[in-house]
Amino acid sequence: MRAFWTQVKEGAVVLELRETAVPEPASGQLLVRVPASLSWEQAAAVPIVFAVVRDMLIAQGRPRPAEWLLVTGVSSGVGVAALQAGKALGAKVIGTSGSAEKLERPKALGLDVALRTRAPDAC
Repeated sequence: MRAFWTQVKEGAVVLELRETAVPEPASGQLLVRVPASLSWEQAAAVPIVFAVVRDMLIAQGRPRPAEWLLVTGVSSGVGVAALQAGKALGAKVIGTSGSAEKLERPKALGLDVALRTRAPDAC
């Protein structure tokens, strides 16, 4: 990771993932460039949602390629992160949400099966 740190230009917006919230100079251990399209609030949410997903999928679930992964609330921040991580791991992803509108973004991100939980014919 140090090589990445040396490639970051002065003034670039980055966030560092770390285990403590204590303000201190960046160590360069795990830096992520913040895209200009993200607000500060959106960028701050990235480590939170992906830390949860890392724990759920990598540490506990460990889906293998072609296995099915069910993500309830797939349109939420954690849900979208779980969808992206699941697809990156090769899983087929089923996602649930309350409305068709909320399922549009996950579908665009590669959701394999979309289920509406508030559909007239839902269980």
